[in-house]
Amino acid sequence: MGESVFRVGDEVQALVTNPVGHTRLPNYVRGRRGRIESVRTAHPLPDETVRLARKGEPATVYGVAFTMEELWGPDAEPGSELVMELWEPYLRAVSVDATADATVDDDVER
Repeated sequence: MGESVFRVGDEVQALVTNPVGHTRLPNYVRGRRGRIESVRTAHPLPDETVRLARKGEPATVYGVAFTMEELWGPDAEPGSELVMELWEPYLRAVSVDATADATVDDDVER
């Protein structure tokens, strides 16, 4: 297991993915942008654990803060955030290019 990719304060985007089988990445955060609030310890990625029928490789878990407006649109409660624990493979750095695509083709089982 290597060093964590993201640091507190980094802007990230959750992947847009539709994997076959189990994932701990909720639909409502896919493609949404958030901010790393905390860096937690590494744990096996549940997706791999289920797919491989054994513990997968550990990956860093982050507390990622999403604004309610980012998740639910302009009618959401302003100033509120939801913090989710997400594994590193679910996240991409927000690039300078605002049109960067976080889509991953996961529709087939590996």
